[in-house]
Amino acid sequence: MLRLLLGLNLALQAADWVLTYHGLARGFEEGNVFLAHLMTQVGVGPALVLVKGLSCVCLLGVFGTAPATAWLGFLVVTPLMTTAVLSWLTLLMGWW
Repeated sequence: MLRLLLGLNLALQAADWVLTYHGLARGFEEGNVFLAHLMTQVGVGPALVLVKGLSCVCLLGVFGTAPATAWLGFLVVTPLMTTAVLSWLTLLMGWW
């Protein structure tokens, strides 16, 4: 089950990466202040690679911890990432 959650979270990270890139290309603004600032410093592509890559490394680190810790980590991260992906989908599909 933990492998399934890891796969789901890695897929959500990838989806958020792609949707963020397309959303910014269409003129939407990044809501994460840290990421938006980083984008102005190093560019959109490099900032997304850096932040999403670091997020994936952190997920793999959580997966490598004790099962109880991994469950807690995934219970926190999964809803947050799902919300981020759904937010971009809502904007890009014109539902909001």
